[in-house]
Amino acid sequence: MLRTRNITSFSIAFVIMIRLLSVVALSGFQSNLLNFLFLSILFITTVFCLLLNYKQLSKSTNRLLFAFLVFVILMYFLHNMIGEAQITILELLLYCMIPLILSILNFDAELVLRYILYLSLSSIPVIDRILEYEYVSLQQVDMAVAYALFVGVSACIIHFLFYRNRKNILIYFSYIYNIYVLIRLVFVGNRGIYLSFAALILFFQITYIRGQEFSKKKKRALKCVLIFELIAFFIVINNLNSIVLEVYNSLIGSGKDVPSFFIKMRRQILSGDVSNGRASGYLDLIGLIFKNPFGYGMESTYRITNGIYAYPHNFFLQFWIEFGIIFGTIFNIITCLPIYVWLSKKINSTKYEKNFLLFLIVITIPKMFVSGDIWMQPQFWFLFGIGMYYCSTLFCSRKIKYSSRISYK
Repeated sequence: MLRTRNITSFSIAFVIMIRLLSVVALSGFQSNLLNFLFLSILFITTVFCLLLNYKQLSKSTNRLLFAFLVFVILMYFLHNMIGEAQITILELLLYCMIPLILSILNFDAELVLRYILYLSLSSIPVIDRILEYEYVSLQQVDMAVAYALFVGVSACIIHFLFYRNRKNILIYFSYIYNIYVLIRLVFVGNRGIYLSFAALILFFQITYIRGQEFSKKKKRALKCVLIFELIAFFIVINNLNSIVLEVYNSLIGSGKDVPSFFIKMRRQILSGDVSNGRASGYLDLIGLIFKNPFGYGMESTYRITNGIYAYPHNFFLQFWIEFGIIFGTIFNIITCLPIYVWLSKKINSTKYEKNFLLFLIVITIPKMFVSGDIWMQPQFWFLFGIGMYYCSTLFCSRKIKYSSRISYK
């Protein structure tokens, strides 16, 4: 049983890190063979996990998820037949179906984070190459690369905060390396990285405040600190343009390196559109949603906008665009259920489960709120699969007793 859970934990870590591993193989080592090797490992370990956990797959709590898998497959082949599918069957399997299936299985939270830290070290030989500027004028790397590296950074912080009693030399080294990567991302990462890191800090403070081990007096003090930070945040947002321009001018005047965040923000402030076209894009897509509330089908954004938008850059909008208002709302609720479980004290979930949910939420929700195609994000579908399980056990049946799939040995 322990060995099975270890293999499952490795497979989950591997699928969450597959985007970074592909970047390392294709952009770093420029090797299709290495990328094929990574994909083969993922497929083999997934099949092995399913064989080892075949009894668990037949549980009634998994019926809802399997129904959704069938629905997605039918939608894909329908749109593929009429020539509208923008993703390949391999991408659908890799980034959607495998994460969904693995979310069914029991796993060890600490092991998943530890394996992610180990896998993040694969980028060491090629870190300078994959962090080369994609947008030279902005001094910014490819956004997909930045987000892929941030997964390891988030795992590093969560593991250090909650599991650091399980340390070894390799874990120590991975801590140091991922902090180095974080520093690099501060200078060359996109705005989504800043948003994700801010969410990590905020969510950790909420976790810290809600912890059972603190006295009411200390919790009250921490809540005051959090409220003060939120007030400061709104003040900064209200004066963001002047702050960004002042910092940019100060850094340029002193001859220091200017982080990509300030370069891009300055350019967009001067252009009069800080949202980089997202505000007008969201309005256009909302109009299309109300024009056809039943949805346009999988990967339909490019077609219905005549190539103006590849995807909505927001998972809420993408679900509504593709599956309609009713189904889209249901899928959005399922996606956000892990946040409810993480916040709720009524649900009998362990602190290890909540800590791992914190990790998943941080690497998924902030990014998918402003960027990313849902069909190309394995961590999104893994979170969605966990949301499906919560939906089955907590809300859809009174006969099924809730039992966490996330453990810590």
